[in-house]
Amino acid sequence: MGPSRLSAQNTATRRRRRRQPAQRHPSAGLYLKSIDTSVDVCRMMDDPAIALLVTEDTCWQLAVELHRQRRPDWYRLGERRRWAAENAGLREKQRRIRTMALEAGVRLPRR
Repeated sequence: MGPSRLSAQNTATRRRRRRQPAQRHPSAGLYLKSIDTSVDVCRMMDDPAIALLVTEDTCWQLAVELHRQRRPDWYRLGERRRWAAENAGLREKQRRIRTMALEAGVRLPRR
Protein backbone atom coordinates (compact mmCIF):
# COMPACT_ATOMS: atom_id res chain seq x y z
CA MET A 1 0.00 0.00 0.00
CA GLY A 2 1.56 3.28 -1.10
CA PRO A 3 1.48 6.59 0.76
CA SER A 4 -1.10 8.09 -1.60
CA ARG A 5 -3.56 5.27 -0.89
CA LEU A 6 -3.23 5.75 2.91
CA SER A 7 -3.76 9.44 2.49
CA ALA A 8 -6.92 8.85 0.47
CA GLN A 9 -8.28 6.48 3.14
CA ASN A 10 -7.57 9.01 5.91
CA THR A 11 -9.31 11.75 3.95
CA ALA A 12 -12.36 9.57 3.38
CA THR A 13 -12.54 8.72 7.09
CA ARG A 14 -12.32 12.40 8.04
CA ARG A 15 -15.11 13.28 5.60
CA ARG A 16 -17.35 10.58 7.07
CA ARG A 17 -16.74 11.91 10.57
CA ARG A 18 -17.60 15.45 9.52
CA ARG A 19 -20.88 14.41 7.92
CA GLN A 20 -22.20 12.84 11.10
CA PRO A 21 -24.57 15.18 12.92
CA ALA A 22 -23.22 16.78 16.05
CA GLN A 23 -24.48 15.40 19.33
CA ARG A 24 -26.71 17.90 21.06
CA HIS A 25 -26.98 18.21 24.79
CA PRO A 26 -30.64 18.22 25.83
CA SER A 27 -29.97 20.46 28.81
CA ALA A 28 -27.75 23.06 27.14
CA GLY A 29 -28.15 26.28 29.03
CA LEU A 30 -26.82 29.78 29.37
CA TYR A 31 -25.61 30.92 32.77
CA LEU A 32 -26.97 34.29 33.88
CA LYS A 33 -24.48 35.66 36.35
CA SER A 34 -26.65 38.54 37.58
CA ILE A 35 -29.25 36.13 38.96
CA ASP A 36 -26.98 33.09 39.48
CA THR A 37 -29.01 30.65 37.42
CA SER A 38 -29.11 29.05 33.98
CA VAL A 39 -31.80 29.17 31.32
CA ASP A 40 -32.39 26.58 28.65
CA VAL A 41 -31.28 27.67 25.17
CA CYS A 42 -34.42 26.24 23.55
CA ARG A 43 -36.59 28.21 25.94
CA MET A 44 -34.63 31.35 25.18
CA MET A 45 -35.17 30.85 21.45
CA ASP A 46 -38.93 30.40 21.93
CA ASP A 47 -39.61 33.12 24.52
CA PRO A 48 -38.75 36.76 23.71
CA ALA A 49 -38.85 37.66 27.42
CA ILE A 50 -36.10 35.14 28.15
CA ALA A 51 -34.09 36.37 25.16
CA LEU A 52 -34.36 39.92 26.53
CA LEU A 53 -33.31 38.65 29.95
CA VAL A 54 -30.19 37.03 28.47
CA THR A 55 -29.36 40.26 26.62
CA GLU A 56 -29.78 42.36 29.76
CA ASP A 57 -27.62 39.96 31.76
CA THR A 58 -24.88 40.12 29.13
CA CYS A 59 -24.96 43.93 29.18
CA TRP A 60 -24.84 43.90 32.98
CA GLN A 61 -21.84 41.54 33.01
CA LEU A 62 -19.96 43.77 30.57
CA ALA A 63 -20.78 46.87 32.62
CA VAL A 64 -19.54 45.19 35.81
CA GLU A 65 -16.30 44.11 34.15
CA LEU A 66 -15.66 47.58 32.69
CA HIS A 67 -16.45 49.12 36.08
CA ARG A 68 -13.90 46.87 37.79
CA GLN A 69 -11.25 47.75 35.23
CA ARG A 70 -11.75 51.48 35.86
CA ARG A 71 -11.21 51.23 39.61
CA PRO A 72 -9.20 54.28 40.67
CA ASP A 73 -6.23 54.18 43.01
CA TRP A 74 -7.01 54.39 46.72
CA TYR A 75 -5.49 57.88 47.09
CA ARG A 76 -7.79 59.44 44.45
CA LEU A 77 -10.65 60.01 46.87
CA GLY A 78 -12.96 62.03 44.62
CA GLU A 79 -12.69 59.55 41.77
CA ARG A 80 -13.07 56.70 44.24
CA ARG A 81 -16.37 58.15 45.57
CA ARG A 82 -17.77 58.59 42.05
CA TRP A 83 -16.66 55.08 41.15
CA ALA A 84 -18.31 53.66 44.27
CA ALA A 85 -21.53 55.54 43.45
CA GLU A 86 -21.67 53.68 40.12
CA ASN A 87 -21.96 50.45 42.14
CA ALA A 88 -25.43 51.52 43.23
CA GLY A 89 -26.49 51.81 39.58
CA LEU A 90 -25.14 48.35 38.81
CA ARG A 91 -26.93 46.86 41.83
CA GLU A 92 -30.17 48.51 40.71
CA LYS A 93 -29.81 47.05 37.23
CA GLN A 94 -29.20 43.65 38.82
CA ARG A 95 -32.44 44.03 40.81
CA ARG A 96 -34.34 44.91 37.63
CA ILE A 97 -32.95 41.81 35.90
CA ARG A 98 -34.06 39.70 38.87
CA THR A 99 -37.57 41.18 38.62
CA MET A 100 -37.64 40.50 34.87
CA ALA A 101 -36.60 36.90 35.53
CA LEU A 102 -39.39 36.40 38.06
CA GLU A 103 -41.95 37.87 35.64
CA ALA A 104 -40.67 35.56 32.88
CA GLY A 105 -41.09 32.54 35.13
CA VAL A 106 -37.41 31.71 35.64
CA ARG A 107 -36.74 29.70 38.79
CA LEU A 108 -34.24 31.59 40.90
CA PRO A 109 -31.96 30.13 43.56
CA ARG A 110 -32.60 31.02 47.16
CA ARG A 111 -30.52 33.84 48.53
